[in-house]
Amino acid sequence: MPARRARCSSRPGYSWIIHHLLAYDEFTECNVTLEPTPAFSLHRYPFVPSRFYFVPRQWLRDVATTGDFDARHLLLAMCDGGQYVKFPESARENHWTRNSDPRVPNIVSHVTYMDTLARLQARGWLVEARGEADDTEIYRLLGWPDFADEGVVYAPRAYVLRRWPGWLGKNHWGYRAALLGLFACMTEDSAGSPTPTSGPLVQMTAGARRIVALAHTILPALPTRVQPGLGLSMLADLGLVEEVKEARTARSRVFRFSPDALDTEPGRWPPELVARLCGLDVIQDEAWVTLVQAFLAYNCKPPEDAPAIWAIIRRYARHVATPDDARRVLARLTQLADRPEAGRLLTGARRVLGDFVAAQEAEARWEAGPPFELPLKNGHTTPGACLLPPNADSRVLDTQLLVTYQRASRLSKVAAAELATGLRLYVRQNAGDDDQLVHLFFLRPPLSRLDRWAIEAGSVHDASPLHTRLDYGRPFQVAVECASNSSQLTLRCQFRIRRSRRAAH
Repeated sequence: MPARRARCSSRPGYSWIIHHLLAYDEFTECNVTLEPTPAFSLHRYPFVPSRFYFVPRQWLRDVATTGDFDARHLLLAMCDGGQYVKFPESARENHWTRNSDPRVPNIVSHVTYMDTLARLQARGWLVEARGEADDTEIYRLLGWPDFADEGVVYAPRAYVLRRWPGWLGKNHWGYRAALLGLFACMTEDSAGSPTPTSGPLVQMTAGARRIVALAHTILPALPTRVQPGLGLSMLADLGLVEEVKEARTARSRVFRFSPDALDTEPGRWPPELVARLCGLDVIQDEAWVTLVQAFLAYNCKPPEDAPAIWAIIRRYARHVATPDDARRVLARLTQLADRPEAGRLLTGARRVLGDFVAAQEAEARWEAGPPFELPLKNGHTTPGACLLPPNADSRVLDTQLLVTYQRASRLSKVAAAELATGLRLYVRQNAGDDDQLVHLFFLRPPLSRLDRWAIEAGSVHDASPLHTRLDYGRPFQVAVECASNSSQLTLRCQFRIRRSRRAAH
């Protein structure tokens, strides 16, 4: 993220906020005067105020929505351990709730944030303190420092400053509940320990049962459907926690967590996770996995949205058919995201893909050859014929084979996909009038395995190698190789070529 210019000034007691924000790319040029922190602070080693903020357990007892949870964390992340919550000049409330930079998400919506403020004030836990300081965005914590003797949980400031709540998605409780359980275990295990001199700032290891139990204890209003244990697995997928597999037993899993993990930049989710969620192969389908990753990152989406993004891409499968197409869409998406006025209206999957298809059709046109059928019968070969459009050898940009799948009524889509995945199609052409085989090559499918979208809408096989290996003016054959014969599935095929409109005219 490019650095922003901002001029700000700190007031007594809040220099630690500015100091910590300076460690992040968003705040690199602030003119500040450092002041001492308050004489009394709830913080104790290793939970130093420059790296951690406290969350009163009292404040969490009635939280039932992720928006309310995120709003309270945002407020408390602006507290230095004393009794005041104050947003610095360089990062006012709107900076977190009405952010104008489309490349980073809001932590919480402004409406939800204001509702939470009103709720906390009605509970007698927070009061505006503008009369106590010349600032309209300053609040005082009532009940500080005891908070009804319920104690506090320490949370890493990077959780808010890196905007993790916004990246983890609205209404995704699993991540939040699991993180709170980890923060609670860290608080219990590390409170009062000496200042670390090397290695991770704080590192803790705990069993999943204990983490889940603490999450439920601290969040008694947590919806019953929420499973913090599943949230732990999701955090492990993101690389934020590590499962200690050697400590795993038949009845319990053990996780290791360091708050330093939250210092990493969110948004570029692991390719292995994206591939698994979309049913792709991380190596063979690399171009598609990378495209889904980019749509998630540029639209500030959590990893769970990957299947929805992939479904949108698959709806354009006739036009965005090959790995090269995926890379071209990615280039267009990256170009749009780099614009100063870029926003999620510009980088949404439907918008980008629709514009890409329109641009492709304006630049070039498709011409189709005669249709033909292929039964799912190993060794079947079509009669020799010219299956390409007339004059196909004239300035062709791309050649593809369109395949639609005709299922018998009792054959399911899943079973059809399994049959078709083991299918290979070869193109062969003989030399002259003899039977000598001169070309034999495999028509590559667009994906490592077919999915229901392909069975429903058809698949597109890349046949561009034909350009250099086939005499487009002479007949050729298509041969079938399959693992098992089946009369329940028939392939209806048609070659098509794409050439520039300039060449066509």
